[in-house]
Amino acid sequence: MQSIAIWNSGSENDVELELHINFWNPKKGTKRLDFGLKLRNPESIEKVHLFFPFQDVKKEQFKDLSEVISSNHHLANAVFNRSININNIADTNYYDLSENQVNIVNLYGIDTQTFECESKFDGTVVDIPLPLDKRKNLYIRFALTGSFLNNYFMSVMSYEPLVSTTMFKTELFEFRINSNRHLPPSLLEHIRQNKLFRLSRVHLFLMISAEEDILHANTDSLQGRLLEHAVWNSYFGTKNTSLKKRPVIAYHFKKDSKNSKTGLDQYSQLVKTKGRRSPLLTWLFYLLIVLAIGLTTEAVSQFMFKKVPEFKCPQDKICMPKISASEEGAKLDVSSVPQDLRTRSRQLSSSDKPMLDGSPK
Repeated sequence: MQSIAIWNSGSENDVELELHINFWNPKKGTKRLDFGLKLRNPESIEKVHLFFPFQDVKKEQFKDLSEVISSNHHLANAVFNRSININNIADTNYYDLSENQVNIVNLYGIDTQTFECESKFDGTVVDIPLPLDKRKNLYIRFALTGSFLNNYFMSVMSYEPLVSTTMFKTELFEFRINSNRHLPPSLLEHIRQNKLFRLSRVHLFLMISAEEDILHANTDSLQGRLLEHAVWNSYFGTKNTSLKKRPVIAYHFKKDSKNSKTGLDQYSQLVKTKGRRSPLLTWLFYLLIVLAIGLTTEAVSQFMFKKVPEFKCPQDKICMPKISASEEGAKLDVSSVPQDLRTRSRQLSSSDKPMLDGSPK
């Protein structure tokens, strides 16, 4: 899978960025990718730029999440995993999210209609303009939906016919950010003319069904938690979600920079999952196998029947006579039996009749 890239324009100094990513992969439903950008000192930034390795990304597919977070105290606690106090800053699109009177982030309600999407570098570059009134710990959060998100997953179906009737689906999820080896050279040159962020920390949450199992991940600090459907329903703007019927687990992959001055140069994560598939699909699969065996057996029997030679009765043997049907009833057709054999048969039948006491005549 190709890499996402993120950089900025207008800044003269290094700007620290903490990245929060939620990738929703429900068993049934639409995939969704959430971005949360926390900028420590964004005063000199004019725009944030994102590159996606897909050419069909449109600004209509983005949605701002600030309103839904700021209007639900329990949801804000779940998003930031803290006990959050929310205060709207008058006459602005900012919300002060604090804990124990200490500012955590300044959540900004961004207008996604101001996003500019341009197809270039064999993908799409999204320009995100920042407000003129930039505050420390500026935080923007938005969601992205689209069929192109399916490209992040590769699926393999498997089953064990001698052990179980259950089918399994193995999925490979790979996610990269600022991986130079997986970015076009022309894009890398364009980024050098601007400014990279100092990526201090990446939080990646992979949301999958509780029926799926994690088989492999490129981390030693994997954590997970079961999502409360009553809290996260509002996050999607509807009460009719699959969270209640199908429990979802959020697996947390975290990576910190070992050097606070340079930050992370790139980030990548590979996750392998395995889960059972629908019993209906399993039985349909085995039904097709039975039908295939039946059709094959019928074809072989027809072939073998045609290869067997037609039987002909020898002249010196008595064979089963042919039977023909007529309107008067069924009668024996003995025309094919030789005359001498018919005479001999009548003689034997008349001479071998037993007496009533069982002695020969």
